[in-house]
Amino acid sequence: MVMFWFVTQIRLSRMDKTELMSYLVDEAEYSEEQVAEMTNTELLDHWLEYNGICGFTGDVKEVVEAAFDVDLED
Repeated sequence: MVMFWFVTQIRLSRMDKTELMSYLVDEAEYSEEQVAEMTNTELLDHWLEYNGICGFTGDVKEVVEAAFDVDLED
């Protein structure tokens, strides 16, 4: 159920990395400096946590890698 919500949110927002970084600054109230220093995994992790999905970043990455046949290493 959580994964369906996550995929739905990604489809609806269609954000790129710059927009994700802006979202974390504007909505999740991280500083621009904090966001600029985050790895790709940390960006994903903080987005998930802000949206109430805590502790599943690794699982989400694995599912996305499998479903889309991509490598999400930082």
